[in-house]
Formats: sequence, C-alpha cells, structure tokens
Amino acid sequence: MSAASRTGPWLVCAPLLLASVAAPAAEEPAAPSLPIAAPAEGTGWLIVEAEDPQLCQAAGDAALIHFPPQDVMVLGPEASLTLSFDARAVYLRLPLEFTAPGPGYGLGCDPGAKLRCSVDGRVVAEVFPFRMPREFPLAEDLAPGRHTLRVEAVGATCAVDGFRIAQGPLARIQGSISADIYSELLVDVRAEVFDGTGLVRTEYVRTPHDGGSFQLLGLAPGTYRLLLTAAGWEPLDVPAVTVEREGAVVDLGVLVLRRSRWARAQSWYGDAAPRFGRTVNVAPGGSFRTRVFLSSRTVPGARLRSRFKKSWSRSFSR
Repeated sequence: MSAASRTGPWLVCAPLLLASVAAPAAEEPAAPSLPIAAPAEGTGWLIVEAEDPQLCQAAGDAALIHFPPQDVMVLGPEASLTLSFDARAVYLRLPLEFTAPGPGYGLGCDPGAKLRCSVDGRVVAEVFPFRMPREFPLAEDLAPGRHTLRVEAVGATCAVDGFRIAQGPLARIQGSISADIYSELLVDVRAEVFDGTGLVRTEYVRTPHDGGSFQLLGLAPGTYRLLLTAAGWEPLDVPAVTVEREGAVVDLGVLVLRRSRWARAQSWYGDAAPRFGRTVNVAPGGSFRTRVFLSSRTVPGARLRSRFKKSWSRSFSR
C-alpha cells in the first residue's frame, strides 16, 4: 500500500493474520535513498503507512499484521522502524484495537511497552502506547530538508500504524471528555466532524486508557460542527468550532456527555432497552448476545443498523 491519506469509521475487529517482513541484518538500517516529501506548507499533509516497504524499513523482530481494516507493523523488543522524509513536522499514528471494555490503541501492546522515537539520531519522545491517543506529534519545528525518523520498541512488543508528515504544525481541536455519572463506563466516544459539505472526519476520541483527553489533528482552516456519540449516552453537538489558521490550537475544555434514558440499569419507565454500559466487539460475520428489558412486551425480532454505513442493516430474531 502506498503512502496515502485515509480516513473512515472502524467498527469491528477480525482475527489476526500474520506475515513476516524481511528486515536488514544491521541494527541501524539505512533509510530509503529517496525521502517522502510532505506537501508545501499550508496545502495539507501526507500519511505514510508503516507497512510500505518503499518508504519504511523494519529491522529486528518485526512482522506485518493484517487487522481489518488496517495493516500494521508490530515491533518486537528492540526492533525498529525507520522513515526518511522531507518535512518539518512528523506525527506518530497508533493502530485501533477493539478490546473489552472498549476500543483502544496499540494493538496488543503490553501495558508497560514503550516506543523510543528519534529524529536524526536525537531522541525526541519516549511514549507508552497503552495510554496515548491515536495520533500525537513527535516534532513540529524541524529544520527544512531531509530527516530520518527511527521508532524503536523498548522492552516489549509495540505496534505502529503509520506517520503523518507536514511542512508545519497541524491545526488541532482538543479537549477532555467526561460524563455526568459513571465516567468509567464512557469508553467508546466517537467524534464526527462536519463542514458545509458533510462529514469530513470520524474517529474514536476516548478510550479506556487515555483519561478522556483528545485531539483531532490536520483540519484545514474553517468552521466545523463536532458531534460526540457513545453507546449509552446522549449525543453532544458542538455546532460551531472555528479553526482560524494552519497550526491553530482550538481548546474546547471539558465536554460532558449525559446518560441516556434508554440505557439504564433497570427499566424505570417500562422501556425495552439494552443494559447500561455494555460494549460488544464482534468480528465481521460474528454474532453476539445482549440482554434487554422486555417488561410486558414481546419482541419477535430486531434490526441492527450501522450509523456509519447507512446502507447496511441486518435483521435477526429472538
């Protein structure tokens, strides 16, 4: 897969398929001779996939995992991934993983796993993927010209989805997400960003491990509508979020989601509703069970709909 921009909803996971990746014998692999270049400043960014052998070189115990809908590079202890690029800002992207109690980033990383990131031989960050957001900056003020990024797994296995590069700091919308009650159950918040033409971004912004802080990177200057949704909670609509310029940081503070009356621990109003705080992660083609409060009603069947694929639905019976 070549370097490309990619966005889209990820709903479920599937079994892992392993494929080994050839890696050079040297501990410090040479970067590709032709660096990938970011677009000119003010004109956007470029995403580089970690599994692209023409742009990224793996060394040591590294393996490519196909984890629908993504391909990720898994680095064993002390293995590394090297990228040569022509840009002034570089960001690290972690893969999405669906595990109980909700989605997270890191794809099976040990909670104590660490990634050491260096640019041109200088360490710029040491991060613990288990508690990081999906994407975060490594450097945003590099000198113009070619640079070499090396990402190394320290002490345990880590996974890398890819990198984003740009010729300057990216604009971002950031904040913290909480709930009016039972915040510990708020584990799967999805952010949808709309402009005047429709949906421009959808991704998870709160996971069980990140403490609720989030950031949406790489939005062009403009005014957006932000919609936050989570199973068991009322949607939260932020109607006008303005990014004034490239590199601007828009801090929304603390955003509070309120509990949905359709997801209670008991049926106070005789409503038929799923149990509160129950997250289900199912591979494509799989099945699951859930409890509902039927009260005096009879439910002969139901229909499961996807909010993110409007044309998809499936009927099933008791």
